[in-house]
Amino acid sequence: MKLIHLSDLHIGKRLYDFPLFEDQRYIFAQVYDCIRSNHIDAVLIAGDIYDKSQPTAEAVALFNELLEQLSALGKPVLIISGNHDSIERVSCGARLMEKGGVYIARCLEDSLKPVTLTDEYGEINIYMLPFLRPSDVNNTYEQSFSDTEGAVAYMIEKMHVDPSKRNIIMSHQTIAGVLHHDPEMAIGGSECVPASLYDRVFDYTAMGHIHRRQSLGNGTVHYCGTLLRYAIDESAQTKTMTVLTLAEKGSEPQLDFLPLHPLRNIRKVEGGFHEILENHVSEKTDDYVYVVLTDDFEADSAAQQLRSLFPRLINVSYKRADMEHDALLDDARPVFNDKRSPLELFEDFYSAMHGRGLTDYQRELMQDIVRKVWEGEE
Repeated sequence: MKLIHLSDLHIGKRLYDFPLFEDQRYIFAQVYDCIRSNHIDAVLIAGDIYDKSQPTAEAVALFNELLEQLSALGKPVLIISGNHDSIERVSCGARLMEKGGVYIARCLEDSLKPVTLTDEYGEINIYMLPFLRPSDVNNTYEQSFSDTEGAVAYMIEKMHVDPSKRNIIMSHQTIAGVLHHDPEMAIGGSECVPASLYDRVFDYTAMGHIHRRQSLGNGTVHYCGTLLRYAIDESAQTKTMTVLTLAEKGSEPQLDFLPLHPLRNIRKVEGGFHEILENHVSEKTDDYVYVVLTDDFEADSAAQQLRSLFPRLINVSYKRADMEHDALLDDARPVFNDKRSPLELFEDFYSAMHGRGLTDYQRELMQDIVRKVWEGEE
């Protein structure tokens, strides 16, 4: 059986001031072509469907379009929510969509009963475990876990996985030792889960949450990475689609990484201000460009002048230690037309700082603050 493993779509994401709907729609078309041309049997999407837990109407419309296109291909689609998602919003209409072959985990309890697919070798059980925090397990099952490892181990134990069958799990967590943006930076901490929790039970773990493609444990715990580069730190990463081929029980899963071709690249341009202006004066690019200036002086209206060369300029910064700041902020206000509300701006900031969206309680609290501070309510 052939399955395509995707994650971290981040529908609705903005790259600084630029919405990425066009870029995402363009890359989704390549996913559809891949499914058709490679005779994919099922689609796994391992969380972070949206970029924010309260997505915009345009983001919801693009997700609906994605589901319609995938459903039209006649292949089962399995989806879990990630830390950026609201599980209630992602799973809206889930029961109805199952009739069309789209399976969305609506809660932790849904992970206990797998979606079972069959091929010439028999059954494949696919368990769908949404992103969880210890408090989610504690509240659902009256437990008292203080660490993510214990909570995930508890959920896997409750699945009662049959080791004689082929088993896959979809999950959206941080595996201990995983590499983040920097290829030398390994992540650890209380939110991490050891790969052994998964690889001793499952033949393949379709993991989401980390944007860089990599395998952990015994090689069956796999992050597929994002379909697009979503930060300047990811500009050197090669983005691919992960196709998993499972044969009989006990055989090693085969992984193929199929190339993706973005509508626009994200890249860094470094040099002196006047040097960049001269060297790129005839360049016509639609790429997202991050400029690093190496001058001893601060150029007046640097961002405004550079934007004449790079219409999709996402940031300008200085390299010298005594001038380390974003020059783009100096003249951003007259150039940008940011129509985001105070709540949306705070949500984007919170997400960037913590890697997850606001809870419903936090959003309600912030809405109340916005009303009192920005709108003058008592």
